[in-house]
Amino acid sequence: MHVVVTGGTGLIGARLTQQLRDRGDEVTIVSRTPGGPDTLVWDPLTPGSLELPTDTDAVIHLAGAPIHGCRWTDEYKQQILESREEGTRTVVEAIRDHGDVDHLVSASAVGYYGDRGDAPITETTDPADDFLATVCRRWEDQARRLADDDALAHDPAIARTGVVLSSEDGALTEMLNPFGPIKPFHWGLGGRLGDGQQWFPWIHIDDEVAALIDLLDERRSGAYNLTAPEPVRNERLTDALGDELGRPTPFPIPRFAMQLLYGEAAQLLFASQRVLPRRLTDDGFGFEHRTVEEAIADLLPR
Repeated sequence: MHVVVTGGTGLIGARLTQQLRDRGDEVTIVSRTPGGPDTLVWDPLTPGSLELPTDTDAVIHLAGAPIHGCRWTDEYKQQILESREEGTRTVVEAIRDHGDVDHLVSASAVGYYGDRGDAPITETTDPADDFLATVCRRWEDQARRLADDDALAHDPAIARTGVVLSSEDGALTEMLNPFGPIKPFHWGLGGRLGDGQQWFPWIHIDDEVAALIDLLDERRSGAYNLTAPEPVRNERLTDALGDELGRPTPFPIPRFAMQLLYGEAAQLLFASQRVLPRRLTDDGFGFEHRTVEEAIADLLPR
């Protein structure tokens, strides 16, 4: 199979690309910057800047400006939105121009649901109306333009991903090092965020990649929550980090401290999202890391 991957140099995309190639698939990476012979250069905001190879079988669309770990200025919020809405529009038009692509797996995020307290969230839960939910709705709407379109053999799959835990970079690194060179968890000074009761929708990087490949191989369609089957409260995640590092976690981090650091983006850390991967589990998908303790032990070996 020849798979085109946008965002193929990012945290998820790089691991996904390697997995696909290891099993014998041909992969073309789509990136803003030139790479090797298997890289296409595009501008997500410029329609017509992406031309798919003639023998493309499927597209996995992951590209978008980072959401975590940065302040949301008005200018950057616009970049977050445009990189997803306009980028997906460019991918959709490239698939239509090609005219014979089998499947599209397009990324989204659990930000679609907003802050829901203790309520369980499945794929049938209605969207929220805050900034990230608006981004996710408009992002998904672009991909859904290909539903029942003759240019795509199967209706697209939408991957609503939670917080991806990896030893390489991303959310776990930010949790352990929230203040740059200061590493509170390593020094025994870490702690929960606020009261620690907010639900945390996480997934191990290996399960994230396996789920994306499942959506690809099984030609699944519609929205799927890509989160672990056991969401946890922030308090339990904090305890798991402390236990694995062999350090106490006695000092809660107040909301105002995170707001000083990240501004509006700090809401991501305190939103409560008890997201369940209902459709994945109903389809029989097997998670390698079902509990956060298993995931942390794998990613942060003693």
